[in-house]
Amino acid sequence: MRNVLQLIGRLTKDPERRPVGDKLLVTCSMAYNVNKNKSWFIDVNAWDKTAEQLSKLRKGDLVLLHGNLDIQSWDDNHGNKRSKAIINVRMSMRIPRDNDATLENGMPASDQMEYDEVAF
Repeated sequence: MRNVLQLIGRLTKDPERRPVGDKLLVTCSMAYNVNKNKSWFIDVNAWDKTAEQLSKLRKGDLVLLHGNLDIQSWDDNHGNKRSKAIINVRMSMRIPRDNDATLENGMPASDQMEYDEVAF
């Protein structure tokens, strides 16, 4: 079974860039609506070309993220088991707002879909 996830939501903070060895990691978080009364938050990781693309986005941008789901688990300082979900992004795309002036084929010219090779 293949682990593929696509989400549409808004970034809850500006993406943060940091080098990891000779690669670039960009992290941020995203909120998406589960239903009319409930939103969920998920952490986001992107590497290399996808990281470069994601780093151009800002808090509040509506985005489509395509990637795989990862669950990280750890024990906290009190010995309690903790876990969180993370989407490892392979493609990101900003969804333009109605008032975006420059659109090319329905998408901003600066938005390009590129996939990174992800080693597992």
